[in-house]
Amino acid sequence: MRKKILVKAPALSRSGYGEQSRFALRALRSREDVFDIYAINIPWGKTGMLMENTEERQWIDSLMLKTQMYTQNGGTFDASLQITIPNEFEAIAPYNVGYTAGIETTKVAPEWIEKCNTVIQRLVTISAHSRDVFRNTKYTVTNGETGEDVPNWGLHPDLPVEVVNYPTRLTEPEPVDIQFTTTNNFLVVSQWGPRKNMENTIKWFAETFKD
Repeated sequence: MRKKILVKAPALSRSGYGEQSRFALRALRSREDVFDIYAINIPWGKTGMLMENTEERQWIDSLMLKTQMYTQNGGTFDASLQITIPNEFEAIAPYNVGYTAGIETTKVAPEWIEKCNTVIQRLVTISAHSRDVFRNTKYTVTNGETGEDVPNWGLHPDLPVEVVNYPTRLTEPEPVDIQFTTTNNFLVVSQWGPRKNMENTIKWFAETFKD
């Protein structure tokens, strides 16, 4: 019998998490012999929405409508796949998988660890760095009942943490011929949008290297 899996994700968002969500949905769709897929779309920041009327968009819309009808009749799920930041993880099925881009620094917030320890049965992230930071982050916390300090509190050692990298497209590099008129030049690869702070990037380049 196929497993009913609920995907809670920003599946229609124009964002990194949106791409991650659709990547996961495509993977599940390739195994519809195993999974009966349902979906709830959640917002992601102030990002825009996909507007193209593609076959994939129609399929995602059909999943959301199917989910609404199923839950209105009291339907339940065997598992959930939640694609978001860990403080938004929920215990919404007997088996819950958290799939997060994780962290780009060297320590995970304690709220993230608490959610991972209490509401999910498996954590998936996108890089070895993110996995290692989740595993290696430790805090000294206080036991609320005894008042004792608990050193080296962190992710539960029995919680599986796996890495699923983003897919990459292999292409041959094209030569770039830029006729520079200056001897000191900077390269930035970024999206010009409110979350990427390109205005200050340019400002700080100019301030730092003005001499």
